[in-house]
Amino acid sequence: MLKHRNGTNFEDIHFIDADTGDIIHKLDTCNIPNGVDYDDETKKAIADARKAGRRIIAVHNHPGGLPPTLDDGVSAYNNDYVMGVSVGHNLEVFSYGKTDYSYSKKECKELHGLISNALRFELNLMMKYGILLLGSMEWRFSVNE
Repeated sequence: MLKHRNGTNFEDIHFIDADTGDIIHKLDTCNIPNGVDYDDETKKAIADARKAGRRIIAVHNHPGGLPPTLDDGVSAYNNDYVMGVSVGHNLEVFSYGKTDYSYSKKECKELHGLISNALRFELNLMMKYGILLLGSMEWRFSVNE
């Protein structure tokens, strides 16, 4: 994904079977900046995997290196992913998933904005002073209507 989308602001997403490591489906034709738009084939692959009892891990790239977005959390919730992973083109890796705690969409959006702003500020300071950030951060989302 990183090689395929290097130098662009486009995203790819791969769906992996959490138990076998097999790739369930790849979507690498998205042409909307900084986002993924599931086509019919992708929706069918997710539905088929869920019907077959497969546990899905969704992995996608983030050209700007930002943490998971509200849309990432909503996708994890709606598609019942075991886990989601976003990999920034700056090699920052974030995992996300669901929790038992439910947020309204408004609360989730506000929380995401606060965390994103704080992380971006911290990452900018670290880059400014030449500090390399290693590791990953885990995010958990749950949305109620």
